[in-house]
Amino acid sequence: ALVAAGGLAAALSTAAGLLLVISASVSHDLIKKMFKPDISERGELVAARERFYSAIESDPDFVEARMGLGCVLQETSQIDLALAAFRGAIDLHEDYSEAHYHLASLLDELGEENEAEEHWRRFLELAPESPWAQEARDRLSGSFLDGN
Repeated sequence: ALVAAGGLAAALSTAAGLLLVISASVSHDLIKKMFKPDISERGELVAARERFYSAIESDPDFVEARMGLGCVLQETSQIDLALAAFRGAIDLHEDYSEAHYHLASLLDELGEENEAEEHWRRFLELAPESPWAQEARDRLSGSFLDGN
């Protein structure tokens, strides 16, 4: 009974998180179309960041929100916070391949090749058939470093 209750709680948690994201998307469309059609890309990123923070506050285990937050933070040059968000997603879900991909990519950009390599390898273990797998293989083989 406890296992079933735990599974139900996890499903409800995920469903609540997905509903939160859907409602955020609908509110974004309303803002964009009705109230602020000239909102800048930067403004949209700031709004997205706030929605992800709200989703995480509502459900601290909402790993997809942490992942999305990391991407938005990286896009807005908040690199330390992006690293923390990607690492937080991995702490919650070690097998989340996308988080390993994004963390590895950001670490490469920062010149942290040793730590990046660990996450590229983990990404390939988890998602060898991913559309991004060849990039990971190239990064590991050094062809990105050679400029190829």
